[in-house]
Amino acid sequence: MKADLKLKTFCAMLVISLMTWTRIDLWAAPKGEIQVDVEPAVLLDINTADALQLEALKGVGPSLAERIIAFREQRGGFQSIDELRQVKGVGEVKFEKIKNQVKVA
Repeated sequence: MKADLKLKTFCAMLVISLMTWTRIDLWAAPKGEIQVDVEPAVLLDINTADALQLEALKGVGPSLAERIIAFREQRGGFQSIDELRQVKGVGEVKFEKIKNQVKVA
């Protein structure tokens, strides 16, 4: 039993020493924001999407979803995702956020 305790103590001290030597802090919270740009597995067709589906896009709320649908209905559909830029509330920044999440089929 004493040998077992000595081994556990040795291992714990070894881990603490290595953490100090390599400056690893296993209990520290990550610093800053981690951004992961991953394309969705399925692109949302903006010609058939309903308001709830559009709201799932990054930065699209209920009002903007309704404006996208109204724009689509007025024009008879989107010919290209670039036409989203013509919808009030979709500027360059918002378009850049959602362009990889949508398609026109």
